[in-house]
Order: sequence, then structure tokens, then C-alpha cells
Amino acid sequence: MISHFSELVLLIACFTFLQVRHLDTSEKSELHKLQQLKDEQGELSSNDEKKYKALKRATEREISQS
Repeated sequence: MISHFSELVLLIACFTFLQVRHLDTSEKSELHKLQQLKDEQGELSSNDEKKYKALKRATEREISQS
């Protein structure tokens, strides 16, 4: 069971991630392309999934430090 606080944190993270989709840098562009591919295909290759997760974490860290 997820607490209300955890739901709120997850919601904020999702919203922030959607905002990141519109940033215009090469890393964000790569993240955006991988997200589109994931949305279209439902999953990524093992290598693409690793890149996606690393880029997503880096972007989330960058936003949280802003």
C-alpha cells in the first residue's frame, strides 16, 4: 500500500519528467527519443533501457538541484 505522501512524490516526479521532455539539450533530446520509442513499442532493448534509466536519473538529479 502506497502512502499519500509517496503518491504525491510519484506524481511530482512524473510531472517533472514530462516537463523534462520539452528541454532542448542533447541529453534531454536522447531521453526524449528513448521515451518516444518506449511509448510506441511498449519496451526498449536492454541497452536502450540502461541508457534511458541513466539519462532519466541524471535529469531528475539536475532538476532536484535547481
